[in-house]
Amino acid sequence: SLFILACHNQTPLSYYVSQMRHAYPGQKALLAAVIDRLFRIAKADGDISVNAEALLADIAYGLDTVSYTHL
Repeated sequence: SLFILACHNQTPLSYYVSQMRHAYPGQKALLAAVIDRLFRIAKADGDISVNAEALLADIAYGLDTVSYTHL
């Protein structure tokens, strides 16, 4: 499945964050919507773990979206 492939992928997260930032320059609302959806996915099973929250914060920072605290 796609999920299993993603789990075994050695490409660092920063690569994908960089790709998104460069594919949609200046579109902070779109990138903020991506972060919002990632939060919703993370919360689907209940509370967001500390590790998941740290990962999402890193993504939000890398995408240069609105302040992480506003998400």
